[in-house]
Amino acid sequence: MKVSTVSKFEEKDSIEISYDKDVLPALIKKQSECSDIEKDIVYCFDWFFYFINRIEHYVNTQLIAFEDVEDICRLYGEKIRKHEQVFETFMSVHGYKLASDFWKHRGA
Repeated sequence: MKVSTVSKFEEKDSIEISYDKDVLPALIKKQSECSDIEKDIVYCFDWFFYFINRIEHYVNTQLIAFEDVEDICRLYGEKIRKHEQVFETFMSVHGYKLASDFWKHRGA
């Protein structure tokens, strides 16, 4: 049996996506209604919020200090705040309570 080591995105042609026209709508759709591109967008945000969820856990348990991640998260926090309901719903549906707490307490 041959096992592929190609990443999820490696063999696909490059495409241009729009934050307003592609990203935001993908995050509010049911998975079964998503196109392949929208599924890829959801996949990326799922991993992003997974890591934010872990960061909030590490801050809460004092493994890291918020100051360690504050600068890089500021830009994301500003974007998330502009479309707060979209992201809050996404995090809720995917079970990322700590990620939601992170943006509420530590966002931009």
